[in-house]
Amino acid sequence: MRPDDPRFASTATVVAGMSALARGDSAGAIAAAHPAVGGMADERVLPMVRGFALGIIADAHLLRGEPLRTLALLEGVDSNREHTLCFDMQRASAYLALGEPLRALQTTRARAAMGARHCIRTRGPILFRRALAHRALGDDDVAEAEFEDAVLRRLYAKLGVSSREQAVAALERGGFFERIAPAKGAGVAHAAPPMP
Repeated sequence: MRPDDPRFASTATVVAGMSALARGDSAGAIAAAHPAVGGMADERVLPMVRGFALGIIADAHLLRGEPLRTLALLEGVDSNREHTLCFDMQRASAYLALGEPLRALQTTRARAAMGARHCIRTRGPILFRRALAHRALGDDDVAEAEFEDAVLRRLYAKLGVSSREQAVAALERGGFFERIAPAKGAGVAHAAPPMP
């Protein structure tokens, strides 16, 4: 994409929206991302960029404490097939903010069932929201298992791996265990984390 391509400008405004969101500027995020969503069929906006803009606006409404606006914005909007854009993530957050953990679980059930077919970038946050919902319902054991899975998915994404064994190997190659091991002679044995 060249700088004079109209798609470049729409992509740049969405990046500005994400930057504003990261700074906690919900009004700036909405203002920057809205033009990319305004003309949903506009060929000057790439579909993935349009989806990111919609997600930014949904997150900005959540940041402002407006979960009902998030749900209204996303009404009838489907995520892409791989869920690199997963609007059920924002829907679940809205339901949690509204005190409806059961609806958050219902919204994310099919996403969790996708397993490895679900985008690894958004799977961790989906599982984290499910853990929060289970905790709110008093299902602490299920919440803990979902949270552990969510943390592992984020670690896998960061390391570029897909299993616990690959993660441990990557951490060993990177010298992680040596860096966190106590100083020699401290009397504490070092071992890799146990595999459940």
